[in-house]
Amino acid sequence: MKLIEVAEVIIVLLMAIGVVVMATMAIPLPAIMKNWIAILLFFLLFFGLLRFTVVKEATAKAVVRFGGFKKIVMSWKGYKLDKNWNVKKGKAFRLPGGLRYIGIRWLDKIYKSHFRWYSVELREGEEPKVEFKDIKEMDYILVKPDTYWSKIVKAETKDGMIIDIEFLDTIRSINPWKTFFVAPPNWLENVLNRLNAIRTGWVRSQTFDYIRTLREDPQTLWQELGTDPLIQKTFKNEWGIQIEKNGMQIYKINLQPEYQAALAREKQMELEAKATKVKAEIEAMARSAETVGTVIVMIAQARGKSVRAIKKEIDTNPRRRKEFLNLAKDLIIRKVGIEGRSYRDIRIQVKGAEGIEKTLLNALTLFKIPMERDSKREKRTEKVPEF
Repeated sequence: MKLIEVAEVIIVLLMAIGVVVMATMAIPLPAIMKNWIAILLFFLLFFGLLRFTVVKEATAKAVVRFGGFKKIVMSWKGYKLDKNWNVKKGKAFRLPGGLRYIGIRWLDKIYKSHFRWYSVELREGEEPKVEFKDIKEMDYILVKPDTYWSKIVKAETKDGMIIDIEFLDTIRSINPWKTFFVAPPNWLENVLNRLNAIRTGWVRSQTFDYIRTLREDPQTLWQELGTDPLIQKTFKNEWGIQIEKNGMQIYKINLQPEYQAALAREKQMELEAKATKVKAEIEAMARSAETVGTVIVMIAQARGKSVRAIKKEIDTNPRRRKEFLNLAKDLIIRKVGIEGRSYRDIRIQVKGAEGIEKTLLNALTLFKIPMERDSKREKRTEKVPEF
C-alpha cells in the first residue's frame, strides 16, 4: 500500500472512532451494552467506508476514481508491479490470499471492459478444442501466458495456392495499465487482426510446401515473424502485450476444395509410382537370385564340385567370376528373349542385393541388349513368300 492509501485508511479509522464515541455518549445505556454497540458500530463504519476486492491468482484489476485511473491490483505469487505497472519478478507486501484494498466506497471502482476471444483447451492425447467466449463486462486481465486461436482465410502463397491457416498464439499482458488504457478497446482482437495481416503478407512470399514444414517448427516461424516492429515495439512496448518467444504455432492448414482434390491425386500418383518401383526391385532381385542359383548349379555339375565350393571360387578367383558372369548373362539373354522383355526392369539399383547377386546386377547395368534394334532389322530383312 502507498502512503496515500495508508492516510486514507487512517482518516476513515478516525472518522469511525469519532462517530462511535459520539453515538455511545448520546445513548443512555449500561456500560457493557455501550461497549458492544461501539465495537459493532466501529466495524460497520470502518469496513463500510473502505472497499476491498478479491483478485484471482495470475490476474490483475484496474481501479478508477471518478472514472480516472488510480492503480492496478494484482495477485501472482513471485511477481510484483513496479512503479510503472510493469509485471516483474519479486515480492511485495500484500493482504492475505487474493484480498486487495481498492479505496473508499462510492469513490473507487473496478474498471470493466468488453472482452471476446477464442480460447483453446489443450489436453494430452486429444485435439485442441476451440471455444468462443464473449464477456460484456470483464473486470480483470490475465498476466500469465494463455493460448488464443485465430485464422486467416484465402491467403495466396508464392506458388499460387489458396489456403486457410489456423494459428495458436501464446500471449500475456506484461503491463496491465497499458493494456487497459493505452491499447485499443478489446485489445486481443486488435492484436490478432494486425498479427494476421502480417502473416497474410508473409504467406504471399512463401511456397505452400515450405509453410507446411513450419507446422511442427514454431522456432523457425518465430524467427521469421517474431522480430517484426509491430510485435516488438507496438504490442510489447506501447500496449504492454507480449507474444511469448516461439509462441506462434500453425495449428491447421486447409486447402480450397479444388486444391485438395489435386493434392489427393498427386499423392495417389506418388504412391503408385513408389509401388511400381518396389515391384520392379523385387522382380529384379528374384531374377538375379534365380540366375545365380541356376548358373552355380550348372558349373558345379559340370565340374563335379559342391555348390558351396563353386561359390567360394567365384568370390576369390577372378577367372571363375568372369566365367560365372558370362554364363549368367547368356542365361538371362535367353530367358528375356523368350519372355519378350527388355533389360530395363533389372538394370536398377536394388537395396539389399549383396554378394554374387550384387555382382551380377552391377554387371548387367553395363550390358545392353539392342532388342528393339534387332527386331526392326529382322523386319526389314524378312522376305515375302512367293505364290
